Amino acid sequence: MNARALAPSVLHMTTTAPAHAPTDDEPVLIACEGSDFARLGIPAAARLWPGRRAVVAVVWTPATHFRPADMVGRYHGIPAPTTEAIDEGLRRHAEGTASDAERIGDEARLHVTPMVLSSPHVAETLAEVAESVGAVAIVVGTNDHGLLDALPLGRVTRRLAHLTQVPLLLVPEPTSRSSRSGVDAGAPAEVGA
Repeated sequence: MNARALAPSVLHMTTTAPAHAPTDDEPVLIACEGSDFARLGIPAAARLWPGRRAVVAVVWTPATHFRPADMVGRYHGIPAPTTEAIDEGLRRHAEGTASDAERIGDEARLHVTPMVLSSPHVAETLAEVAESVGAVAIVVGTNDHGLLDALPLGRVTRRLAHLTQVPLLLVPEPTSRSSRSGVDAGAPAEVGA
């Protein structure tokens, strides 16, 4: 794990004053699309909010909402699986991710409550969850992808920033750019570095 991945950065802060001061029992929402991000996002949240609860939301999109381009050319002449089979695999993967998040939370000494949700509207679902649980912040990954490194936000993160007044905390994923920067992957990271 590299230091860049461990040094989250604040992207979006609310411009309106909250209706009340946050209390210690209001959770952090961790938007988790996979176990790899859970290994980064949960420890980052534990360092920044020790002792606070965390809700890990794993939102998966049903296959009926995939774009045709998502399915074309993936099976090299093998008949594509049914949408029901794909949905079952996606649901099982999301449940496995939620289970991993609980374990990772235990290791980071963060009480994690996992939620597995199915929705074609991931950002909207995350905004609704943040509102319903009274989240003090939403922890998200940046989805750095090669040429898009200059704009490190994925489509869901950008949409979420427009939908919510809850502060977003970006936790960058490890990239080849980070490893080339000479950052010692074993060195402890300073938050905000």
